[in-house]
Amino acid sequence: RARRNTMEEKEEKLQQSRETGVHMSALDMIFQKRKEIMEHLMKYPELERAGCLVKRAVNVIIAKNEFTKSLAAFSIAWKETKEGSFSCTTYLDIDNPPGYTFGDRFSKFEILPNFAYISKQTLMKTYTYLSGKTPREKVWAMLEDLANHPPEEGWLIVIDSIENICDYNNFKKFREFFELCRDITNSGSTVLFLHHKNSKTEDISEGGLGYIFDTVDDMWEATLRRNGTGTITNIRLKNLKSRFIEAYKDFIVSVDTKQGTVSYDQSVLFKETIPTKNAIIEYLASHPKANQEVISQAVKSSIDPSFNGAFFRAFLQQLGGLHILKVEQD
Repeated sequence: RARRNTMEEKEEKLQQSRETGVHMSALDMIFQKRKEIMEHLMKYPELERAGCLVKRAVNVIIAKNEFTKSLAAFSIAWKETKEGSFSCTTYLDIDNPPGYTFGDRFSKFEILPNFAYISKQTLMKTYTYLSGKTPREKVWAMLEDLANHPPEEGWLIVIDSIENICDYNNFKKFREFFELCRDITNSGSTVLFLHHKNSKTEDISEGGLGYIFDTVDDMWEATLRRNGTGTITNIRLKNLKSRFIEAYKDFIVSVDTKQGTVSYDQSVLFKETIPTKNAIIEYLASHPKANQEVISQAVKSSIDPSFNGAFFRAFLQQLGGLHILKVEQD
């Protein structure tokens, strides 16, 4: 009651200030704008996932093996573009020679009309309208253009890799890069960049990697797995950081470079959540338009006891990211 009275008194004080023209303090001005601020915050879209990526966020994949992170990024970007998670994807590969990477590894994947794979050679020969005399300068020009003239529907921008964009010893440029990435995500697009981890013992809290860790929204470390004959079977992504509620175990990307296929068919959910997943799928089979509250009540007996409203919503988003179900925003 005391708090409510205080709020009412402050409202009266603000009204009197408007009527009398008496100067209001900065704190009073902040209070006056609180409703406008809250209304603005409520307009932000809810968390969405595209595979393991968080949409409208800055994501990073790190790996010691140079090809592992490129294969992981390309596979996820290609699949999510094919699934319709992004209206357009631009894969900026300024790290690898196109013959080695695209010709040898990616040529079997279906060519998608809204997926652009751009090598540094293509960048220099084709994108002559972009300012800059080097691939690095042209990528900066492209990113600035995306930030200043954002597309109507969100894109996915993949940067392979950050070492070719920023000098880790130039923290001013490093900060500018992340500010540019944030401008792009604030306008509705998604950023994924790759970082070459120097060694297994590289301290995540030091140097360039430490700054990346502190700044990005989601960080994954990729490990390539092969069978007994040396054929690539999958890539295991371990989550090192997330600003969001997590429900994934390690995220596994099954990829066949000879057939050009990608799937998330291996278990990436915690064992305890599997009964909840199965109950949700069974209920949605007969109630495809049900909302979160209705679903949670219907499968209440199967829900993990730790799932409150926020965790349950996050779990639905995880299932959406795996394309097990489609989560629509209200």
